[in-house]
Amino acid sequence: MADAETSPVTAAALRAIEAAGGGAALAKRIGVTRFAVQQWKDTGIPAGRVGKVSAATGIPLHELRPDLFPRAAEVAA
Repeated sequence: MADAETSPVTAAALRAIEAAGGGAALAKRIGVTRFAVQQWKDTGIPAGRVGKVSAATGIPLHELRPDLFPRAAEVAA
């Protein structure tokens, strides 16, 4: 799982890959290469792919990319 040096964004990518049943499974579900998904372990999920990853895994946008999609309560504050 995530260690002390893993950012929230890359930890979320790892969680999404696991939830999908692995990198190859996630890649197939959202129409990208397995290599692209593997890169997300270091970079996080690209903004343009977050919606499809969320739909494929059931993980909310704000959990996959909290830097781009804050929770509603955080926005209201």
